[in-house]
Amino acid sequence: MSGGSEAPATPWAAPAATSIFPPRSQPLRWRLCVVCSALGVVVIGIGASLALQRIVSGPGAGSRGLLESGRRSRGSTSSPSMPGRRDSAPSCVGESCRLLSRYISESLQDGDPCDNFYEYVCANWSATYQLQGEAMYSEAVMSTRELEDKLTAMLAVGIEDTGSRAMFDLYNACLNMSTSGSEKLVFQEILDSVGLSGFPYAWSLASSAAVAGRLLRITGVAPFVHVSLTDSGIMLHGARTLFPDFVYVANAHRGWYIDAARRIAHMPMPELFDFEQELVALLSAPLEEFVTVSVKELESTAEWNWAEFLTNAMFGIRTIATTTKVTYEPKRLGVGLLGLVSSTKPALVLNYLGFRLALAYAPMLPGKRFRKLNDVAVAHTVGWEDGWGERRSHVCTVIAARAEPGLAAYLLAVQSKHDENEPVLKSMAEHAKRDVLEFLGEMSWVTESFLAKLEHRLKTLKTAFFAPAEWRKFAFRTSQCRPFNCASANLRAVDLFRKMVVQRQRRRLAASRRPFPDYPLDLFETDSRVLGDGTLFVPLGAVRGAYHQDAFWEYHLPRVLLQMSSALMDVFRDVSFELRSNYTDLHNRFAVAESCLREDRLSMSEATSVPFSSNGTAREDVRDLLAVAAAFRAYSRLIGASREGTLPGLPFSNDQLFFVHFALNRCERYDTAYEDQLLRHGRRAHARYRVNGPLRHSISFNRAFQCRRGSYMNPRRKCVF
Repeated sequence: MSGGSEAPATPWAAPAATSIFPPRSQPLRWRLCVVCSALGVVVIGIGASLALQRIVSGPGAGSRGLLESGRRSRGSTSSPSMPGRRDSAPSCVGESCRLLSRYISESLQDGDPCDNFYEYVCANWSATYQLQGEAMYSEAVMSTRELEDKLTAMLAVGIEDTGSRAMFDLYNACLNMSTSGSEKLVFQEILDSVGLSGFPYAWSLASSAAVAGRLLRITGVAPFVHVSLTDSGIMLHGARTLFPDFVYVANAHRGWYIDAARRIAHMPMPELFDFEQELVALLSAPLEEFVTVSVKELESTAEWNWAEFLTNAMFGIRTIATTTKVTYEPKRLGVGLLGLVSSTKPALVLNYLGFRLALAYAPMLPGKRFRKLNDVAVAHTVGWEDGWGERRSHVCTVIAARAEPGLAAYLLAVQSKHDENEPVLKSMAEHAKRDVLEFLGEMSWVTESFLAKLEHRLKTLKTAFFAPAEWRKFAFRTSQCRPFNCASANLRAVDLFRKMVVQRQRRRLAASRRPFPDYPLDLFETDSRVLGDGTLFVPLGAVRGAYHQDAFWEYHLPRVLLQMSSALMDVFRDVSFELRSNYTDLHNRFAVAESCLREDRLSMSEATSVPFSSNGTAREDVRDLLAVAAAFRAYSRLIGASREGTLPGLPFSNDQLFFVHFALNRCERYDTAYEDQLLRHGRRAHARYRVNGPLRHSISFNRAFQCRRGSYMNPRRKCVF
């Protein structure tokens, strides 16, 4: 597309004589090799030196961009039907491959996959895996628990690395806390440091914006707004809420929430829950268009002044002038948040800030008053009993990871030798970009000019994996504890946590270039995503250590490709929104697809506790519809021309295995109350709909399993983009 070359009549395809992989007789780890010409990388260490293969670009790519010189054909024909079974020997052999095969076979249920694919793949899985105290259990939770266990074991052993010692000292101080009777004084000291000395407030004239700014800078707690930097100035995002899974907080949460607030404030504050409901509804709304204005042009009120917020958030780090450029969402933040805070009594807003501060620091305050808040403070799904929170070692691991996630990510990545997997992941990212563009380019709604703009956006995406590169440097690690002299052994856990958080915030907010030497997500998140600075980031939690060598890639290839494709489809939607005035038909297709999927959902007969009625899943539903098709395309190209299966003891072709892996990755078991709220107020669909929903409209799925037209998994009426 770049360079103005003329597109041939057919889309890119690897020539039959030069497959992008070696023969199928070779193990998968040989077939996942890559050329990293810029870095001169010739080895990916999965235990062996690997042969060089060109999988980043097909023949003749040169400088012609991600789509090759032949980027698409509007009338291109689909690939022929794939056989449903294999009759040759699998290429994934060894104990780890057998374990993966057993995991899959034990999850499957006898029956016809075309009757209900979620039931076929997940029914036995759901019966096998227990909740263990969680509200929801899935492969993502498995990955999170693996990370927590690894980090706990590492922190328990200790380390000689001076630059990493503060995290280990924090963990040990957290473990060895004892009730001293001074917890109230310590908490009051923290409140005083951010301007909340009068908590709990009956009334107040203090500036909520100034307190919120200090709260962010000193404690890292950001209930309303997350602040980041751009090349031109400052960017404001709506903050992550206490209830990220929902677009609305149901009244079922009111009891424990009010009890938690009462324990902190020693007085009932039921109005906090009402404020929480409004805040979650506001911040969970879909992203709107960003605009850039000066601080002077930001609309403020007497109750919330943006200049005060930014000045306090950046105090001692960066000077905020009236001409400082700020990029933000004028509707959600400039109107919504401003209106919510301005219409609420200042005392209530300050009490809410104090409540969120107490939740963040409760695990480091050992008194009975705070100990009962541990589960809420460290739970991944707030509001449900989390059995893991009963283990003090688990609580302290989560606290250590929150203090400095970049350092924790570095330590885990080094231990797992994840750097050896990065060349393959980088190649997978390039394939995902190319196949997303080719897939979208075959749609009549996507014009040449729009595709050129999208291609430019995708080509400029950076890729990052597992841990920020800066943390690999000993000098950098040491510099991060130098502000408190790296002398942390005799400090209280709460004091050490505060010092580490302040240093992290100062580093993050003072950075003058991208990417920040920081971990951009919660350490235990599992989904790849495109960050605000234009980086496709694969987090630690996206990769599990349960399988090794060939089985490692058999497990991760379909899962990570789907994550990458989903993240790139988010970029596609964002670009179409930004350019909606020029590409009205394309922008309107999203609304058409959402409406179609909503109607199809009503026709689906799924066994759920209550009917699926949430209106907050539309964006993800359309993304899944597109991402499954693009990821399957990339997967098929990476696996090669042969359709034989690769795992021992499983009667599936590779095409069928892709969809089995897709479903397994989305199998979920729920606490009944959580399931009810997910169906009524979820930001993502119930697992049954997240699996069957997109697959019912997938031509590739129905080819792979040869589902009869009119069957449940192959309805006569399909939703297409």
